[in-house]
Amino acid sequence: MNFTDEKYISLKTRKRNGKKVSTPLWFILSQKIDEKKSIYAFTSSKSGKVKRIRNFPDAEVMLCDFQGNTKSCWEHCKVELISEKKIVKDVIVCMRYKYRWQMILLEVIATLGSRKKFWTIIKITVN
Repeated sequence: MNFTDEKYISLKTRKRNGKKVSTPLWFILSQKIDEKKSIYAFTSSKSGKVKRIRNFPDAEVMLCDFQGNTKSCWEHCKVELISEKKIVKDVIVCMRYKYRWQMILLEVIATLGSRKKFWTIIKITVN
């Protein structure tokens, strides 16, 4: 799966009852953050997907459009949450570069709504 020129991924995580939930996400690929080619996304630490990732770090990922419609096959991955301030900042800077005005607008809205402080990073490593 080639993530290079894509804008959206869908992350499928598992609930405690076994049901799987897919969520479209913005993402970046960055070797500036670590040596491996990992996929990074962000979300609120209060979101349901964070709870699911904490309980079940095994997940699936695929390329999708902004509505979550399939553009590739599902691939197994490991997911971890990172709240280290430097990494959060680095990922957000890379997101600004990739998504430009959309990311800046999202940051303004999140700051005004006092939600930006809850952002956490999702690191996805495809098996």
